[in-house]
Amino acid sequence: MTSDYKKTSNVIKSALSRRTFLQSSAMLGIGAGVGGMVGFPAAANAATSVKFQTSAGARFGTPNAVLIKDFNAANPDIQVSLETVPVQNYFPKLSTEVASNASNLQVFTGITNLLYAFAATGKILPMDEVLTPEQIANLEADIPAKYLDTWRYKGRLYAVPNDSNAQWSFYRKDLFDAAGVSLPKKWEDAEAVAKALTKNGVYGYTASLRRGEYAGAHFSSMLFSYGGEYWDADFNPTIDSEAGRKAIEVMRALMAYADPGTVNAGEDDSAQAIATGVAAWAPLVWGRSDLTDASKIATAANIETALPPDGGDHPAAPCLGGQAYMVASWADNKEASAKWIAYATSSEVMRTFVANQGQPARSSALTDPENVKVGRYFPTLQKALGQGHPFPAIPESYQFLVELGNHVSDILAGGVSPEQGLKNANDAFATQLREAGYL
Repeated sequence: MTSDYKKTSNVIKSALSRRTFLQSSAMLGIGAGVGGMVGFPAAANAATSVKFQTSAGARFGTPNAVLIKDFNAANPDIQVSLETVPVQNYFPKLSTEVASNASNLQVFTGITNLLYAFAATGKILPMDEVLTPEQIANLEADIPAKYLDTWRYKGRLYAVPNDSNAQWSFYRKDLFDAAGVSLPKKWEDAEAVAKALTKNGVYGYTASLRRGEYAGAHFSSMLFSYGGEYWDADFNPTIDSEAGRKAIEVMRALMAYADPGTVNAGEDDSAQAIATGVAAWAPLVWGRSDLTDASKIATAANIETALPPDGGDHPAAPCLGGQAYMVASWADNKEASAKWIAYATSSEVMRTFVANQGQPARSSALTDPENVKVGRYFPTLQKALGQGHPFPAIPESYQFLVELGNHVSDILAGGVSPEQGLKNANDAFATQLREAGYL
């Protein structure tokens, strides 16, 4: 992949008012502080600085730190610095910083739900103003179209991933074997399996159900797997539907066998529960590279992956996720930023990326035999990318995800009945859709 770039001609016009975007960001709140800042030695001459921010740990902070070190050594005229934030706090913090054109943001990774708001308000540049047509064509030829399309807004590509993700199942095969049970093929059979696994101090179920985006994503994957959607073609909300009722019924039934931390857990907490054997099964969590890596997790040899269960006769449709590189529209170093992004997403660095806990988006990297030796779960990831479900491609997407998660948490905590909770979510969606002009 070449390092050519196309200079920015202008910044896209805002599709939403700044006031609307700031209101949405304020509603989300500011997450916890920065997890770490990694500085790399600058060249003796006046090198161009690129400030890059991503979430900490496996898949993002760890592999990007290695790529940055190699990039800086090969490009003394450009020096990339890395700032990381714990993943469970990253996105609310990022949303607030983007809203204020924070000076520490030039290149950063983000999720699709935030991309739609950032693109609509002119906060990030379309990639056809950053990368060359040849570079974009190379990515399009090697990244599954269904996944790459989640990074488009109104037909234009606004972010490019070297990472890919979806929700799927992690489970302890040793604990399943000891209980004499197999993974259920349908959500309707999940409760019986969780019950059989719950014994000898082990819980049969764990999930990332922290209030807000985590609970919202879990419910969304189940809703989609039962054939449901957030709303119909005319934007009439459909949370309070047959699919929604089936999803919440299964979630409530599984809570009887959940480890105690589940209701407040983020993805790192769920991973810890599986790694330590506190829980035997996480049927629906965001994918990650460390749980099956024997060099990182002592129990990795006993941890397997699979697609989540189907919703009745409807195939599993887990949420598509991941993070991708975005360029701030106020950044003054677009040429250097383009060179860094082109390097980090190139096929040439994918083995390095994977060897350092990266989870690639390129099909060539996912099927590379050397990479599969490291990421033995890659076949599960490929299947999930093939049948996963995107979040709604509207600027308020993250706002709705958080809103939905809040209502799901209310139901699971027993604050409201399932019937009332789903109605509350439906009504809240209708109000917000009406205020945004969709209804």
